Amino acid sequence: MSTFKTPASELQASVKRHPDLALFKIPEQSPQGTKFKDVSFAQFERDVKQTAKYWKDKLSSLGVRDRAVVGVWLRGYAYSDTVHIQGLNWAGYIPQLLSLRMTDPTVIYELLQKSNAVALLHEPDNTSLLKDSPVPTFPAGTIQFDTDTAQLPVTPWHPSNEDDELFIYHTSGSISGIPKLVPVTARWMNYTLDMSTFFEQRSNKKRERMISVHMGSFCHLAGSALSWIAAKEGSCIIIPSTLPAPVPEVRTMLDEHGLTCVCMFPPALSALFSEARKDASLLASLKKIDNAGSGGLSLDVADLEWARKQGIPMFNIFGSTEMGMALMTDARKNDDYLECTPTAKNEFIPIGETLASGEQLLELVVPPEAPNCPVPSFRSADGKFHSGDLFVEVKPGKYLFRGRNDNWIKMEASLRCDTMSIESNVMETCGEDLVSAVVAVGVGRPCPTIIVEPKEECLTSANGTDNGDSMQQLKEDILKRITPFHRRRYTHERVDHTRYIVVVPQGTLPRTATKGNVRRQEVEKGFQTVLDAVFYVPSYIGNKKLQEWGKIWSSKWQGAGTRIFSHEKGGEQTQFHDKHCVSLFALDVSRIAAYYEGNVARQETCMGTVSQLGIIPQIGSSR
Repeated sequence: MSTFKTPASELQASVKRHPDLALFKIPEQSPQGTKFKDVSFAQFERDVKQTAKYWKDKLSSLGVRDRAVVGVWLRGYAYSDTVHIQGLNWAGYIPQLLSLRMTDPTVIYELLQKSNAVALLHEPDNTSLLKDSPVPTFPAGTIQFDTDTAQLPVTPWHPSNEDDELFIYHTSGSISGIPKLVPVTARWMNYTLDMSTFFEQRSNKKRERMISVHMGSFCHLAGSALSWIAAKEGSCIIIPSTLPAPVPEVRTMLDEHGLTCVCMFPPALSALFSEARKDASLLASLKKIDNAGSGGLSLDVADLEWARKQGIPMFNIFGSTEMGMALMTDARKNDDYLECTPTAKNEFIPIGETLASGEQLLELVVPPEAPNCPVPSFRSADGKFHSGDLFVEVKPGKYLFRGRNDNWIKMEASLRCDTMSIESNVMETCGEDLVSAVVAVGVGRPCPTIIVEPKEECLTSANGTDNGDSMQQLKEDILKRITPFHRRRYTHERVDHTRYIVVVPQGTLPRTATKGNVRRQEVEKGFQTVLDAVFYVPSYIGNKKLQEWGKIWSSKWQGAGTRIFSHEKGGEQTQFHDKHCVSLFALDVSRIAAYYEGNVARQETCMGTVSQLGIIPQIGSSR
C-alpha cells in the first residue's frame, strides 16, 4: 500500500492511540441552553464506516462505480455533514463539496456536469429545489443505523498515486457565475497533513491537546482542514449550534469544555472581543486560552492590539483553497510576521517597481515541484501557480501581506469576490443610458456594495440632493438589469437589493491621475462610514419597520441635521456610541440617515454628512 496520509488513514491511527478521547463535541439543546456532547474518536470512526456502507449500498444499486464523483450540497455546520463527507471518501467515492452560498440550482447542475458527478447529496430542506436535477438526488440528514457492524467496510479507500483525487472543492469566488473546481490530490493532502504538527506548534499549543471551535463549513476547505488536523493530532473540535459561534456558546466552551484555541473568521472574533471588553468574566476566560486566531481577512488592528494587551497570544493564517495554508504567524512570538512552513517551496517574485516607502512588492508563487501546487489547470504558462497575493519581506523569511494584484476582494468569512465582473456587468447593462462610472467595494462585508455615478448629471447635485423619486427609480432600474447576472452568483458576491446600490454625484469617485481609473482602495477607505451604515440594522427594528420609518421619518431627517458620528465596530453590526443615534434606512433602504432626538447640537465628532439621497464623504482625488 502507498504511504500517502489521508484523513481516513490518520483517523484510524488516532483511534488506535486514544479511542475514547473526544474528537468532536456536538451541540444539544436543553432547557438551560446549548450543551455539548462528546463524540469519541472510536464513535466517529464507527459513524463514518456505517455511513460509508449506507452510501455504498445506495449508490451501487444505481450502478455507480468506485471513484465516481458525488456532489454534496450541505450547510457543513453539523456533525452529520462531516460524517457524510468522510463516509463517501471512505467508500471510495470523490465528494464534490458545494457551498450553500450557491443558491441557484442551475449553477449546481453545471458544476456537477463539469466534474461528471453521478449523484447529489443535499440538505433535506432543498428537496423541492432539485426537481430538475440531471443526477439522482438524496437528502442527507441524520441517518438511523442498525447495530450490525459485521458488514462494515473495515479498510477505507486509499490512493495509489500522487494525482489521485480525494475531494473536490471550489474557488470561493466565481467568474461569470461559475466557480472553478479545485481537486485535492493525494500529494496535496499528504503535505497538508504533514503540516499539522507545525500548525499546532505555531498556535502556541501548551496543553496535551488542542481544543478548538469549529470555524467554518465542512464544505469549505478551512473548516475541513482543521478537522483533518484535529483527527491526526488527537485534538478536538467543538461544533456550535450555528456559525459564527454565538458568544454565549463560546463562553460555555471556555468555562465547561476547556476551549484552548479560539480560531474564528475576523468578524466573529471581533464580536467576541467586543463582548469581552464589557464582560470581565468572559475576558478572564479568554486570558486562559493558548491562542486566538483568524485567517482569510486581517483582524481589525484595534482588536488585535487590544487582545495582545490582554495577554492573549494571537496568530494569523494565510492561504487559499488552491494552495492550502501557505504562511502563518507565530502565536508564541505574538507578532505580525507571516512565515512559510519549514518544508515549503514557495517563491516570492518581485513585481513592478518599488513603492514610495522603498518596499518591494513580492508575489507569492508556488512552483510545480511544490507538493501544495494545485492541479495544472490553475498554473500559468511557466508551469507555476501565481497566487496574485502580494507581500513585502520585512526581515529574512518574514512577510507582511500587502493585498492582491487583481480585482478580487475578500468578503466576510474570507470568501473572495470578483469585483471586475460585477463592474463589467453594470456597464454592459446600464452604461449606455444609466451609469457613467461604477466601483464594487466591501472588503470584510457580507456582500458587495456598488457605488455608481449616474449618466445624467441632473439626478444629483454636488451636495448629494436629488430630485425625488427619480433617484429611487434609477436604483431600481439598475437592480432589475443586473439581477439575472447576480442570481447565479454566490450570496457573498451578490447585489440583490437597492440598499447595496449607492448613487453619488458625477466626479465623486477618486481616480488615478493618468488613466482615470477609479481607485478602489481609496473608495473603500473614504466610504467606510457609508458601508458601515449600509450594513447596520438594529435588531429591534427589522426590515418591515425600516420600510415604515422610511415613509414616516424621511421628511424629518433633513431637519434633524442628518449626521453620522464616530462609532466602534462590533462584529457584523456597527454599534454607535450615542444611544440616541440609530442608523435608519429610507424607503429605498440605501438612503441612509441618522435621526437624533434633539441631540445634534451636543455631538462634536462628525465623520460625514448624510443627505436624504445618501452619504457623500470627502475623499481625496488624484484626477
